[in-house]
This record gives sequence, structure tokens and C-alpha cells, in this order.
Amino acid sequence: MYHLGSYLGASVINYNISTSVIGFTWGNSSRDDDLVTSYRVELTEYRTGKLIANASVGTNRSFNVKSNFIPGNSYVYTIISTVRLSDPSETILVRANIHCTVGW
Repeated sequence: MYHLGSYLGASVINYNISTSVIGFTWGNSSRDDDLVTSYRVELTEYRTGKLIANASVGTNRSFNVKSNFIPGNSYVYTIISTVRLSDPSETILVRANIHCTVGW
């Protein structure tokens, strides 16, 4: 199942990382679009694991977190795709983790 999940995970198309906002825009391959039913995003501080944001974004493919981010700190942006396979009882969650560091 991991192999399948690696193909169904969200792929980052664009991003914005600054001291005031961390945001990503993502997509899936066109053949997998109809399999993803929703997304949830999380933003955590890398070193402490402190959760900064946790939101369900439905089928939207972008999310921004506005805050006062510390230059030099690393964060983990996680996009969790809910994927429904051929049988509605066959639903999997696919995580895509993106590590980012706020610039000086």
C-alpha cells in the first residue's frame, strides 16, 4: 500500500515562505484527481513538534498560515489526502510532508 500512496500524495506546485506567511499550492496527477475526496493540512514547528495549524480544506488545493514566523526556524507542512479507491470502504490517507525553513 505504501507504493500506491507514494503516487497518490499531493505534489507541491508553488509555495510562499516568509516571516509572515507559510503557504503551499499542490496538485495530483490528472488521473488521480477523481480519487482524492478531500485534503487536510497541518503546520508544525520542526524542532518542538508544536502544532501551529490544523485545518480541513475540502477540495481546495492551497492553504496559507499567517503568523510571525522566526527567521531560521524550520517547519513541517503536511498535506493529508483522503483517497477513495474503487470500493467506498477502501479509503486511505496519504501524507505528504514538506520541510521548510524561514529565511533571514
